Amino acid sequence: GAAAGRGRVVGELIALAGGDNVFATTAMAYPQLSLEAILSAQPEVILELMPETPNNAALSARALEEWKALGPIPATRDGRVHVMTDENALIPSPRIIKVIEKMARLLHPEVRLD
Repeated sequence: GAAAGRGRVVGELIALAGGDNVFATTAMAYPQLSLEAILSAQPEVILELMPETPNNAALSARALEEWKALGPIPATRDGRVHVMTDENALIPSPRIIKVIEKMARLLHPEVRLD
């Protein structure tokens, strides 16, 4: 898989949503991740951005199962693998605020955002 490295839009969105990108210190823009890097990072939440992909329960379940196959990490153990299919998820525009709000809800379900 790939992640957003330092200075990338996705990393900025995660920060604005109140999250910490575990790969933010990586020098590469979009590093290809090894199994060892993922296991070492121990992410609590995984956000899969798949703009313009029809979202349904089967897609989310499949993503969770694929991540579980990699090994034990908090995100899979706690069922916190989320697929975001918002068409604007990767396009900086005025609509990006909706993407940030959705990320914030996924990252911090205990916080009310209304």
